[in-house]
Amino acid sequence: MIKKINRNIQIAQEIQKKIAIILQRVIKDPRIDMVSISNVKLSKDLKYSKIYITFLKDSFEKDKFEKIKEKIKIINKASKFIRTLLYKSMSMRFIPELVFLYDDYWTNYIHISKLVSSITKNNKTNL
Repeated sequence: MIKKINRNIQIAQEIQKKIAIILQRVIKDPRIDMVSISNVKLSKDLKYSKIYITFLKDSFEKDKFEKIKEKIKIINKASKFIRTLLYKSMSMRFIPELVFLYDDYWTNYIHISKLVSSITKNNKTNL
């Protein structure tokens, strides 16, 4: 059981590295620049994967959610091509189906951090 879990983690890490390279060097679409792969989750049978991505450039823009939805849609349309490139670069018989999702961890982190700092500033001024 432990070997299977370790193998799953190793494959997820390898997929993360390979997809990052593919998105930076092979897919040169200017609409999806500055992409970061934050996490890859694989199903137990290795048939499905969820790739969590963030866009460094759009994190602070006002209409970011519409842009992010569009970018996710573009990358998901290219998922079959990315999967083919993964197959060619990895020594696996089967490459999992790829689904790209937006990881809003950093956006939430920045928002919460700003809230906490504003609360502490308010507390200091009220004392």
